[in-house]
Amino acid sequence: MKKYFTLFPFLFCFIVFLPLNGQDVVINEIMSKNNDVLADQDGDFSDWIELYNNSETTIQLENWMLSDKEDDLAKWIFPALEIPAKGFLLIFASDKDRTNIEELHTNFKISAEGEALFLSDPYGEIQDQFPDTEIPENSSLGRATDGAPDLAIFSIPSPEASNNEESIIPTEELFFSHDSGWYQDAIELNVESAAAHQIYYTTDGTNPSSNAQKYESNISIQSLADQENNISLISTSPEFWSAPKNKISKVNILRFASFNDNKRTSPVYSKTYLIDPEGSARYPFPIVSLIVEPDHLFDSDLGILVDGRDEDEEGIPNYNQRGRLWEKPAHLEYFDLGGTNVLNQEMGIRIHGDFSRKLPQKSLRLYARSEYGDSNFEHSFFEQKPELNQFKRLILRTSNPNYFHLPFKD
Repeated sequence: MKKYFTLFPFLFCFIVFLPLNGQDVVINEIMSKNNDVLADQDGDFSDWIELYNNSETTIQLENWMLSDKEDDLAKWIFPALEIPAKGFLLIFASDKDRTNIEELHTNFKISAEGEALFLSDPYGEIQDQFPDTEIPENSSLGRATDGAPDLAIFSIPSPEASNNEESIIPTEELFFSHDSGWYQDAIELNVESAAAHQIYYTTDGTNPSSNAQKYESNISIQSLADQENNISLISTSPEFWSAPKNKISKVNILRFASFNDNKRTSPVYSKTYLIDPEGSARYPFPIVSLIVEPDHLFDSDLGILVDGRDEDEEGIPNYNQRGRLWEKPAHLEYFDLGGTNVLNQEMGIRIHGDFSRKLPQKSLRLYARSEYGDSNFEHSFFEQKPELNQFKRLILRTSNPNYFHLPFKD
């Protein structure tokens, strides 16, 4: 029986330059959190290391060495085998210690938190090495192009095949003068790129592209108390929805990314700024900010919050659709009672529940997955159970069946 936990309302261009010193055989790609990408002969999803022969001739690897310890370079020694010119060789870092050339296994694993790796020749000279780097699940660390000096993290690993530049996860850092959160007065937001790349941003929840608003100077973030209603005027229930009678509370949502030659070089940074004279004291409960591409919520074909059908059209309303195809990527920020931003991560959302799906405000199921970044929500949400601090799924639940009487319930 599946168990869910309920919460009541309350890509970067990672580049490291390594000297190659003209060596012919290099560590080309590694994977330290192999969840389901490549199985070994035993059916285990072990760590792995890929070598690449950068030369035009076949090279004999007998008595070469691999290690995760600089003071013990001879930790694992290669048997008699060759690596062809411009060819690849895969070694599972499984701790099984096998030198059968049909499938090689080292006598060590790669730490999931990241650790350095060393490739040495028979004379004990280090020919190549990888830095201590934590790699996301089912992703790999490798050379941006085979044999090249620059390293990148790949969302699509390529064991025994050429590294795919198109799957490089952008990792350039952006720096913000103000973090997400509550502010009692307007702020002037300054944003900088570590590599001085051009920054673009959006204020409507969409992911920024090089066609978005160009960041050129400080952004004035102010209270939106006088702003007219917009998204709240979109019907999310043909039977029960009605437009709000007053201006509803609004927050500033901004998304940033850096670009170089029209190619994104940073992850998308999503920020929530709540401007109110009372600050975090305005509400006596935690705040959840969900930042989602508008089309994923309100588009007639894609949106999970809307009916999506024409007036006389038969079929299933969008909000009644289920399954992974109707899970949408989103960004979560969670502010505790004191206004502190205690959770900030990418995730997936789906509609949750049965009858509440047809109500204007719907329950949402939140999914932490490694493909979004973090594989858990790590926070003690429930005062009654402080020891529970890791969750795969959470539910933001409406007050159904009391929807028409209570705006929220505990």
